[in-house]
Amino acid sequence: MFGIPIEILVGVSVLAGLGLLTALFLAERASSRRAAQRRRHTASAATGSRAAVPTPRTPVPVAEPEGPLAFAEPGLRGRLFQYGGDGPGFPVDAPYAVIHVETTGFSPAKGDRIVEIAIARVDSRGRIDDEYATLVNPGRDVGPIFVHGISNTEVLDAPTFEDIAGELLARVEGAVVVAHNAAFAERFLAAEFARMGMTLPLNPALCSLWLARRTLRAPNHRLDTLARVAGLPLADAHTATADVRTVAALLPQMLAIHGQPLHYLTGLRPMPELDRDVQPKTRFGELRPTTDG
Repeated sequence: MFGIPIEILVGVSVLAGLGLLTALFLAERASSRRAAQRRRHTASAATGSRAAVPTPRTPVPVAEPEGPLAFAEPGLRGRLFQYGGDGPGFPVDAPYAVIHVETTGFSPAKGDRIVEIAIARVDSRGRIDDEYATLVNPGRDVGPIFVHGISNTEVLDAPTFEDIAGELLARVEGAVVVAHNAAFAERFLAAEFARMGMTLPLNPALCSLWLARRTLRAPNHRLDTLARVAGLPLADAHTATADVRTVAALLPQMLAIHGQPLHYLTGLRPMPELDRDVQPKTRFGELRPTTDG
């Protein structure tokens, strides 16, 4: 009618439609970005500050096996410890270094870290000669707060594992390491030292969970249950210090019931010396024992 070929009119219409669709698509993307920014801002305001989560550090690969944890039976050799008990070997005349860790989860190979650690030098009578405990900044979120009771804010100014490694090694040296479910604790300790690029000499260790199963009759062998069966007070369960003190108190009872010297396949070896100039950070209100235990 106007002398314009129908093909041109159709082409112009198609181009106009495509332009309109493109404009709508770009507007929708911009709106989505603004909405996401508002949500992030609202979440940040609700938690108070983004600084409440420890700053992530560059992940370091940890060559730790996955799957079920091997139980620390006598004779088992881990990456840090050779476990003693019944069987071949020889007695080791040494004090005990009782250690306990609280962690962000169950797998150091998947990025879980230690958030609290306690260690005590204990004699065969359960007397605590020296005790050390600190929160540890894991360089990530702290994981299940409802389990260990440690918040992200509490670990912000806590030392890192590398900061306190010298304190741990000084207390482990010349002692048989003891831990409840020791294979779990060893896995995390080995991962932390691996991140530091350190290889430690193999030293003797004892799993108090194994010893409890051999010596104490209880509905289960959780530390709180064992404490009740043995008539021991248990305050602040799932803190590293409380669990170390419980193991220290149970140890002489279990050794007496066992009645036989424990044997180990390796002796004591010297530990590397590292700096020990970083102050620990303990939980608020945590009491410290005297040298009399």
